[in-house]
Amino acid sequence: MSSTLWLRLPAAVPASPVPVPKADPNLPPAELLTASFAKAASQRKHLRVARSASSAAATAAATAAAAAGSEGVVLLINAVVLDTQAGAYLPNLQRVALRGGVIAALGPMPGQTQGQATAGVQQAQQEPGDTQAADAQPVGATAAGAAAPPPVAMPAEAEAELEGGVVAARQAGVAAAAALLAGLEPLSSDPRGPLAGAPAVVVDCAGAVLMPGLCDAHVHVTAITADLAALRSHSEAYVAARAGLVLGGMLARGFTTVRDAGGADFGLAQAVEEGAVLGPRILFTGHALSQTGGHGDFRGRGEDACACGAALRGIGRVCDGIPEVRKAARDELRRGAHCIKIMASGGVASPTDRLTNTQFSESELKAIVEEAEAAGTYVCAHAYTPAAILRAVRCGVRCIEHGNYLDPHTATEMAFRGAYLVPTLVTYQELARGGEAAGMPKELVAKVGDALEAGLRSLAVARDHGVVMCFGSDLLGDLHPAQADELCLRARVLPAVEVVKSATVHCAELFNATLTLGRVRAGFTADLLLLAPGVDPLADVTALAAPGGAGVAAVWREGLLAKAPYAPGRLPALQRGAHDEVLAMGDWWQHNERLFGGAAAC
Repeated sequence: MSSTLWLRLPAAVPASPVPVPKADPNLPPAELLTASFAKAASQRKHLRVARSASSAAATAAATAAAAAGSEGVVLLINAVVLDTQAGAYLPNLQRVALRGGVIAALGPMPGQTQGQATAGVQQAQQEPGDTQAADAQPVGATAAGAAAPPPVAMPAEAEAELEGGVVAARQAGVAAAAALLAGLEPLSSDPRGPLAGAPAVVVDCAGAVLMPGLCDAHVHVTAITADLAALRSHSEAYVAARAGLVLGGMLARGFTTVRDAGGADFGLAQAVEEGAVLGPRILFTGHALSQTGGHGDFRGRGEDACACGAALRGIGRVCDGIPEVRKAARDELRRGAHCIKIMASGGVASPTDRLTNTQFSESELKAIVEEAEAAGTYVCAHAYTPAAILRAVRCGVRCIEHGNYLDPHTATEMAFRGAYLVPTLVTYQELARGGEAAGMPKELVAKVGDALEAGLRSLAVARDHGVVMCFGSDLLGDLHPAQADELCLRARVLPAVEVVKSATVHCAELFNATLTLGRVRAGFTADLLLLAPGVDPLADVTALAAPGGAGVAAVWREGLLAKAPYAPGRLPALQRGAHDEVLAMGDWWQHNERLFGGAAAC
């Protein structure tokens, strides 16, 4: 039986040496476990292949070999769990078990009575429903961890010794780890059966907030410059390599799923899925469809080159007429597009149109929607003005991107048709501040105009008329690090709980992933954020936008640790409790290795 790795969220991260200013703002932080994540993702893939082979072979030897190499369980304890659907924290402290990339189970900490934790947490273990929300604390009833029992101390036998000021963790008590896991029951539909033995890793969240990973429904990860016309001249290999840096920064800020609205393809999404590139899960639209001279046509007036969207380095492709738009939509779907993106109005970054333009004929819009619906997906449309928005939603478009000049009549129509809105206010703020420095031509930056102020007004219009809003950022080039500042802009108009929902459950609805994304719930994908001590997003959502992702202490993507609370070699000083018990032991950088090192759990 192997030992359990005990980890604890440090109360404070050790000070780093005097930082050297980053020449490249998109360089990801040192807290990302790039190599460790890639190795663990590869090991998981091979274990799944072995498990499938053993099931097919159905021999005792094959089954035993697969079981011997099973992935260990991660148990998070003393967590204040945010139920994003209810917009409230679950009662008291919780424990959450992760297994094989999903949340296997969650429930109250041992020793808490049913009355303390309420039956709602156990009801949340049942098949999909919404009983969990009924037992969550109302918004404002509790701060993160307020009035909760004190964190459970690590077992006394898990002693640590100091060597040169660095904590060297010894084996922790497997029995104590197993006791913490005991009583958690996975869903009856979980094919891996009950949670048995001891977890491979126990993480003491120390009363910090645990919430689902954030979603961004409008990114351009391959937009490595704000000059989208110049982007066409770059090597595809160079664009992909630079996109990897952008993706790493997004994950460090707490975004575990992004919808790329023009540019990324199946290859980049696959590289992220396999762990070869560390970043958020990519749902890509492929190339956005544009009419000639539309927002996806970045040719100047004197250029006649093909704009058919054959390369990764562009974000759009030009198509005109019903036969061409049908063929283009089918081609993007053939390449694996999550949905189809269209340019239904003019935009800022395109050189030959105006924001007020309407683009594509209604017959072309309807043809594209038909193709998407035939493939079981939907269309999202870049649109600014009421005229462009109304044309799009009346033709069956499900999601409007930007919508800065939304008016009450148009909002009413959107709500009636169940259309979503993805505002992207931060891009206008950042283009006005530094668009030219990021590469956008001066005359295009000038097109931003009053888009930010109008966009802020559109938030209130959408809210007042029942339009569901999702989080989006739409940043380009060196402006990507401002991604989470969208939270701050929205907080000027909307309550914190609505801003949180826009980046979690609302995006999950839009992505058709309401049973896998956006909540801390049994059976959901284990995309999780452990926030820094004291951060309470329901009280102050802007804390999630701290520079460099400082408000997010740790990130798990599909149950693998992607971001640690500190950089390698910066292990926090030893912490002991009131009775001299050890409160901090293992090194977070060992987390993923322990999952595939013959852990004690099944």
